[in-house]
Amino acid sequence: MTAVPDLAMALAPVRSALLQAARAEVARVLGEAADQAHDVTATARRRAEATHAAARAAGAADANQSVIAARTSHQRQARVSSLRVRRDVYEQLHERVRIAASELATGPDYAGLRATLVTAAHRVLGPDAIITEAPGGGIIAQSGNRRLDLSLAEFAERAADRIAVGLART
Repeated sequence: MTAVPDLAMALAPVRSALLQAARAEVARVLGEAADQAHDVTATARRRAEATHAAARAAGAADANQSVIAARTSHQRQARVSSLRVRRDVYEQLHERVRIAASELATGPDYAGLRATLVTAAHRVLGPDAIITEAPGGGIIAQSGNRRLDLSLAEFAERAADRIAVGLART
């Protein structure tokens, strides 16, 4: 019953490398996203203030209704833009983490990493497990009806999802 903890320990360097690369990329992408969100918000505020000033000049009663409608519209536009930026950041994060993971497969340490993955797969599924190469690096192991995906793409997706969950909380 120690196969799963052994697998976790064996894969710790992979997870650590992916998380470190993803965090660095996230910090850069988040900086860009924050700048974009700030610009969108500033533009929406300027528009709302301009609408407010014009409406005030036209008349108090009409202006009040116009301001409320314009402000609501601009706030809605700013929210939609902010959500678009977040979605783009999320998609960029996943893409960049996938690329970083696939680059591990061409690195000088890949042979050792692959050997670690094969050893971990045999610990979990047994020595008769059939090992196949995963597209983009890593392996897929199978023994009977049991399958273990140790592909770099799968590790990347899990790492990106964990980072994205952490970002959503901030």
